[in-house]
Amino acid sequence: MENCNEKADIIIRIAADKDKTFENISDLEVDFPDEVKNSFFGDVIEIFKEEQEYYYFIGKGGHLIENQPNDYGFFIVPYEISSYLNDATNKYSEIEYSGIYLNYDDQFLKKHIGDCQEGWNYRYLLLSDFRTLIVNYPDNGKISSRQFDILKTTAGDIHDFYTYSSDTQFSFLVKYKFEGQDYERFIDKYGDLFKHPEVPLIWKTKIYSSGGDSKEYHGSMGYQGPAEFKDEVIKIIKNFYEGFDFELILKN
Repeated sequence: MENCNEKADIIIRIAADKDKTFENISDLEVDFPDEVKNSFFGDVIEIFKEEQEYYYFIGKGGHLIENQPNDYGFFIVPYEISSYLNDATNKYSEIEYSGIYLNYDDQFLKKHIGDCQEGWNYRYLLLSDFRTLIVNYPDNGKISSRQFDILKTTAGDIHDFYTYSSDTQFSFLVKYKFEGQDYERFIDKYGDLFKHPEVPLIWKTKIYSSGGDSKEYHGSMGYQGPAEFKDEVIKIIKNFYEGFDFELILKN
């Protein structure tokens, strides 16, 4: 593992022609001898091409790894770097990023969700809020990724979701409406209008609609998960909405 106490930094900022390529930190040695000499694994190079910013991470042997923006942001610390780190958030604590991939045994994961196993072969992308964790799973024809709230998740939850995704699935829709006295009563009971039943994390949930006006609120939410737990989940939902106007629509 690389040293995570040596904080990563943007050590070089340069402008270059759009066709200029950079493959190794040694390509910059002539113009930046001191910076190259004092660089560390994981440091960053910022290159401007036609008013566009490009970032490169210094990898093994000085190889430059280009930043790859994705749906979660522009600046993503890649797995090719973090796979050699066991405390990546500390390593990059002085650089602002959109997301950072974490190795399965990273200290942040151990502290917040417990022990992940190397054999699972999952990829963990932590977003900059330090709460949203995107887990990329090996393709099993059912799922490829899922977003988790790290404050409400364990390593076991993450693994169980993938394990049960191959089982027979069951899905249904819940429609709800609060108006009149029910509007105030729901707020008194749950604190606000946006609370939903807490179902096991091996089930997926999706908000399809929501809205309302003064003293009226309505919405619909979908649920999908392993069929063997459908009765348990339906019971949770019925208990949550007991005494309120709701409809449960089975899809299969």
